[in-house]
Amino acid sequence: MSEHREEKVRGARFSVNLRVKCFSSVQIPSKEEKSAEKVKDAPAETTFEGEISNISNDGACLVSTHELKINELLRVAFPFNNVISPYVTSPRTLAEVRWIHPIGQGQFHSGLRFLL
Repeated sequence: MSEHREEKVRGARFSVNLRVKCFSSVQIPSKEEKSAEKVKDAPAETTFEGEISNISNDGACLVSTHELKINELLRVAFPFNNVISPYVTSPRTLAEVRWIHPIGQGQFHSGLRFLL
């Protein structure tokens, strides 16, 4: 079920229309979970695309058809390859889903907080 939790925005937000690739089911194993058995039982990573509608130093608003969960971790890849050089890969960051709001037609706004 979708949840919406308001959070106070810190700092300036900038409107953008930036397509990104997201990787969900990111797991950060603890020392105890680093055994091969725990890692093989981890859920498979899901890849999906979305659009960043606004961004700040602390986070972003992601619009996608992929329903996320509060506190879920994502790797977010920004599509800058071939802009600077064909040898530069898309920069990636780790983000936590802080809130979710359905916007209709199977789409969701998800508030992301950048962790890295």
